Amino acid sequence: QSTWGNIPSRDPMVRLLVFLCLVVAAVFAQTQKPCYSTRGSAICENLGSDCVRVPIEGGQQRIEWPMKQHTITFPCKFSTPPVVIQSIKGDNNKVYGSSLAEVTAGSFTINVQRVDDTETPDTTCTEKYEVCYVAIVV
Repeated sequence: QSTWGNIPSRDPMVRLLVFLCLVVAAVFAQTQKPCYSTRGSAICENLGSDCVRVPIEGGQQRIEWPMKQHTITFPCKFSTPPVVIQSIKGDNNKVYGSSLAEVTAGSFTINVQRVDDTETPDTTCTEKYEVCYVAIVV
């Protein structure tokens, strides 16, 4: 019979206790930690694709660039809502408009839309664009 230290590993209560401890540890690892030693955060977050592909007749697709709303969770929770300075990073030849919709101590919500308005617009999708931000408690 195998053992863990002096505890028989076949004991179902021991296995249940170990399982519950692992679940609790995983939940705590995923919760947002408080920002005790920092007054700010600077990071870039991937927002995914900047377009929506809409199926049309004949197996074709129409590409649209709707306004998308993204909620970004800070890596730690601030004591008060921070000041957020953000910028959208994508392909160099594409233009994005953005605005902050809400800022809390734990996250911010941003509205982003591609707004290319040039003589020869690039009508391809960007599969990976990012919001880069600095969040500072003043």
